[in-house]
Amino acid sequence: MARRVVWLIVVGMCLSACGTSSGESGTSAPTASDDGTAMDGVADPMVDRTIAVPPEMRDLVAAQVASYECFAAHGVDAQDPTRLSPAQTTPATSYPPEVAAAAWDACRGNYLETLRLGLRASSFGANAELADEAVALAFADCMVNLGWMPLGASLLEDVDDYTQANADCRTPREGESAEESYCRFVQAIQDRATHDRSMSVTGIPIMGTNDVRRQAAVALYDEALQLAPEELLDDLHILQDGFRDGTPIPEAVGESVLDYHLNVCGAFVYLGSMD
Repeated sequence: MARRVVWLIVVGMCLSACGTSSGESGTSAPTASDDGTAMDGVADPMVDRTIAVPPEMRDLVAAQVASYECFAAHGVDAQDPTRLSPAQTTPATSYPPEVAAAAWDACRGNYLETLRLGLRASSFGANAELADEAVALAFADCMVNLGWMPLGASLLEDVDDYTQANADCRTPREGESAEESYCRFVQAIQDRATHDRSMSVTGIPIMGTNDVRRQAAVALYDEALQLAPEELLDDLHILQDGFRDGTPIPEAVGESVLDYHLNVCGAFVYLGSMD
């Protein structure tokens, strides 16, 4: 399970911060894998260098670049994802509602394609699809209405404004389905982790003792259980009990919830994991 979770989180971060290297920003020639297969170069978002992109990830990276290019063409200050490092990252900021709405209307399809390809790259097969795009984009649609574009991993110019927007869009809406309410909760966790270095993509603080982080995981499941559709309740209770008691969690249970997060929510989140 741990190895698979790490892979899914890496793919999820690629949705936020990866891109192919090209042009004056840092062209890199394809490199070869151990078996001799050519792999294109991609900028490592954590340091200013280039890493190799496996062939099965090329479509995903190309779609992510297309999303950024679309945003930039519609008045959003999206940075070139081909060469990002912490020193080069401009803090993300909110946009006037009319600018955000126009850009999202033009580029929402690009962003959705990036999510779909990320799902397929996570070992679920070439024919994997999101069950409902409205559910998968519930949180992003809400954030755009508040002026915050889904531009991926970056620092924030106004932390308080972002945190308030994230909390607002994490809150269930009257009349929406349990699937949509639960998915906006999971998506909010993933999005916050791309901006707040104190929080993990699993929804708990990165720092702290194991006991403190485990208690945070238990509290997170309290919130999840209030929102989750009926089909997830038994598995979420088992997961919460595992974190509360410090006992092993059945792999099949963790896999089942993670599959739901991917196929329904389009989110690469394993709630509470301390790996």
